[in-house]
Amino acid sequence: MQKEKTTLSFTGIGIGAIALLIAIVHFWAGPFNVKPTIEQSLTEKAIALKDKAQAAIKGEHYSEPKISQKYDVDKILVVSAALLGGIAIILGVVGFARKEELQAAIAAVGLGAGAIAFQYILIGIGVAIAIFIVFSLIFNFDLFS
Repeated sequence: MQKEKTTLSFTGIGIGAIALLIAIVHFWAGPFNVKPTIEQSLTEKAIALKDKAQAAIKGEHYSEPKISQKYDVDKILVVSAALLGGIAIILGVVGFARKEELQAAIAAVGLGAGAIAFQYILIGIGVAIAIFIVFSLIFNFDLFS
C-alpha cells in the first residue's frame, strides 16, 4: 500500500506553528515598540498649537509637519502572524481537497485559525470578566458566599 504524499498539509502545519509561536511570543514578550508617554504627547500637541497660533497671528500659512507612516515591530508581528495563519489555513484546505491525510489537514487549519484567533480570544476573555464584575456589582452577586 502506497502512502499518499501530504506535503501541503505538513507545510501548512509548519507555517501554522510558526504563526502561532509569533502570536504567543508577541503577546507575552511585547509590545516591543516604546510608546510615548501621555506627557510627551500632550507636550507635542501644545507646541504644535502654539506654532499654529503664532503663524495665524503673523498671517502666515501653517503647514503641519508630515508624519511618515512607519511600520513598527508590533504591527509587523501581528500582520505576519495573521498572514502565516491564513496561509496555513489555505494549505490545509487544499491538502484536504487533494485527499491528503485528514489529520494533517485538520492540524494545519487548526494551527492557522488558532494563530489568527489567539489575540482576539484573550480580549474576549477580558471582556467577559469585566462584564461579570459589573453584573456582580450591580446585582450584589457574591461569588464566595
